[in-house]
Amino acid sequence: MYFLDTSAVIELLSGTSKGQAIKDLLGEDILFLSSLVVHELLIGFSEKDQVLIEQFLQEVHVVPFDEGSTRKSSSLERNLRKKGLTPGKVDILLAGSCLFHGFHFISCDKSFQQIKELPLSLF
Repeated sequence: MYFLDTSAVIELLSGTSKGQAIKDLLGEDILFLSSLVVHELLIGFSEKDQVLIEQFLQEVHVVPFDEGSTRKSSSLERNLRKKGLTPGKVDILLAGSCLFHGFHFISCDKSFQQIKELPLSLF
């Protein structure tokens, strides 16, 4: 089961070569997004693209950012800070949620490489 980052969704919806590579990997698997990714998509796309976003959201499962995700991301951030690493806040929240729910993370953002325990496909 795949958990998509905002960057991966943007590539998919934009029809780029990265988006096609992501689509090839995903195949017919069920896709999951964090409610945080939905927020980023809704504020990041123009009003004319909102229909495209809404259609895409009908095809995926949205995972709320819950208490388990909160606890996992807090622990993850604490451990990364001890190593001198400071990932972006939304990145750490997404990684924590992905790990808590047992998904494989798909992103185009290289900053996720610093989270070694995250099962990651990077494009």
